[in-house]
Amino acid sequence: MIRFNKAILIAFVLFFLSSCEDINDNDGKGVFPNVPVNLSDANSPYDDYNLDIKYINKTIGLMFSTNRHSQGKNFDIISICVDFQYVQDDNLYTNVYEYADYVEDFYNQILSKINTKYNEFGPYSISGVLSDNKILQFIANDSTGNLDIYFLKYFQNTAQPEDVEISDVYNAKVLNSDFDDAYPSFNSKADKIFFTSNRDGQFDIFSVDVPDSINIFTWLNSDASHRISRVSVLNSSADDKCPFLNGNLLVFTSDRAGGYGGFDLWYSLYENGDWTEPVNFGDSINTQYDEYRPVTALSINFENDLMLFSSNKPTGQGGFDLYYVGIPKMIE
Repeated sequence: MIRFNKAILIAFVLFFLSSCEDINDNDGKGVFPNVPVNLSDANSPYDDYNLDIKYINKTIGLMFSTNRHSQGKNFDIISICVDFQYVQDDNLYTNVYEYADYVEDFYNQILSKINTKYNEFGPYSISGVLSDNKILQFIANDSTGNLDIYFLKYFQNTAQPEDVEISDVYNAKVLNSDFDDAYPSFNSKADKIFFTSNRDGQFDIFSVDVPDSINIFTWLNSDASHRISRVSVLNSSADDKCPFLNGNLLVFTSDRAGGYGGFDLWYSLYENGDWTEPVNFGDSINTQYDEYRPVTALSINFENDLMLFSSNKPTGQGGFDLYYVGIPKMIE
């Protein structure tokens, strides 16, 4: 089981396809491999995990957690650019490279508000469905030891990159409890939030409705009455964590029965007004080790979609590493 001591979980909003320059263009469609590939240029001998992505058009910006800067001690969030480029002979080319200077400065301003002497985990992002199209970022931050969800919002004018707005960090009080609360994820309409919590004894997946006609930033930080429901079909008697929604597809991690050992990656589809019984991604992805915090991306320039996740299997560079793999087209 994965444990966090004196942890600060981060979950925050990020949808910055325009943040990285697309090096090449390609008329054909690529194919992501159906066996996980180590994102080697992004990893280190330390723990690298908990990244976020929703959509891919060859070149993307990623944020993820790592303890490389503290040499294995506390976790911080860092940001990188990755280019996924399909080339001849069914090869997939990946390249990790630096941002343009003004973009790097922008994200450094965000990270300076997020990172502390404690641990920062689990970036999460959403944009385009919130009021005035500002980007909302969720962060979990609790120096007492339990995980809480915090957030900030930011906006950068793409026509005038120097026009930047970054809010302070706020407590998402409507989601937090006296227990561990982590990994929030919005549905596509941004009217429901899914997250994980051990408030009932073990980690389960919960949901809460976002009220209509409300300032979501104010609501998250308020003491407003609300109902948090356990999503029974997604949960088991074991730990069920890290829900990530992308359209009608929900992926998560669990050490429930029926897996291959440790934490495995599972998925469920939203059909006819409810979630289907969770399905294990199978032994081509899952191992006897821990596969953790899966995220998916709709990939219009590829024949399949992309899933990224973390694993501590011994084929990596050390600790948890970031991996990517192709999954069937299920995102609608």
